[in-house]
Amino acid sequence: MLSGDRRVVADAAAEGGVNQNIAFVSAVNNEIFSTPTLENFYTQIYLKIFEQDVNLANSTKLTEETSYYPHVSFSGNLTDYCNVLRYYTGIIFAKELKPYIGLDYTKKARHNWNYQALAIGYINPDREYYSHLASSISKTFTWNKR
Repeated sequence: MLSGDRRVVADAAAEGGVNQNIAFVSAVNNEIFSTPTLENFYTQIYLKIFEQDVNLANSTKLTEETSYYPHVSFSGNLTDYCNVLRYYTGIIFAKELKPYIGLDYTKKARHNWNYQALAIGYINPDREYYSHLASSISKTFTWNKR
């Protein structure tokens, strides 16, 4: 939180070109440039340094506990040339049981189009294990026959 007015500590400006008394050095992509090596240059430099009183209290504390729980799942898939269907269900034996069920489906359609859908649902979800839906559509472009 700001608790005072700005006070200017230093204020300076300069500008000039080839035949004037101004010198600077700059580094661009690891190359050093200085005014004696440049032709037809002109520069403007303005600098203001100020100070200001503030009250700042910033604190962050993150404490995490990791627990490992047994997990039983049953899953399978049905796959052919154009379709993939994966299905799964299971239980995470945490302090509060987390049963879930889900499936994802991918279809490879004509003209290099792909469609995907995903759904998973948890009973007793939390920040790491949560229910969600997702889908996507994509197209593959071939640049040449190889």
